[in-house]
Amino acid sequence: MGMKFKHTFHKELWLWLAENPQKLKITWFRINYENYKKDDVYNECFACDYKVNSVISGDCTEICPLTFTDFEGECLGGLYEKWHDECDLILKKKLALKIASLKVKSGIDYE
Repeated sequence: MGMKFKHTFHKELWLWLAENPQKLKITWFRINYENYKKDDVYNECFACDYKVNSVISGDCTEICPLTFTDFEGECLGGLYEKWHDECDLILKKKLALKIASLKVKSGIDYE
């Protein structure tokens, strides 16, 4: 059995970011992981970590364990880039909630 996608942690991270839109992802990891090092979770993203540690090959949009329909950018169809670049905290919160609510693709083993 291969690696499981940590969907619960993905949701916890992005719900926390929605409640704390002025914070960075690294802050959540430092709060929740004792002795966290930047490379412990690839890109500080559970979907990316699943992707790089699984045996599946392909580009990011093909092997990302999450479903998304918009393709205005590479990561999560552009949602991550929009969240990362957004300065308006209300819009940033909405984007984080949208990322938190992304569904897992059919056939992906997750917890």
